[in-house]
Amino acid sequence: IIYEPNAKVYHSHNYNIIDVFRRHFDHGVSLNEIVNDKIINVTKEGLNFIIEEILFLIKNNLWYKIPHMLIYEFSRYLGYLLGRKHNIIPKFIKRCISHHKYYWKI
Repeated sequence: IIYEPNAKVYHSHNYNIIDVFRRHFDHGVSLNEIVNDKIINVTKEGLNFIIEEILFLIKNNLWYKIPHMLIYEFSRYLGYLLGRKHNIIPKFIKRCISHHKYYWKI
């Protein structure tokens, strides 16, 4: 095994909108556990990312993908926010919306 700094890597996920929501719900839960519910402001960075993404799509004549991108990013953000506030969500609902249902059986 050798480290090659110039190696090209193709990284991809084929998540649908629901999978994205579930994945980021779990991310929010785990981050909440790590930082003990300290406030982390991701809204500004998220909005900057969305603006950059919209500009990229327009520049590359992919404007028709903007509605899907907005729904995708909203799903991701909503999942994350609910994960951060998971303590107020009943366990049976967490089992329904998490990718890792076994985690909530404890």
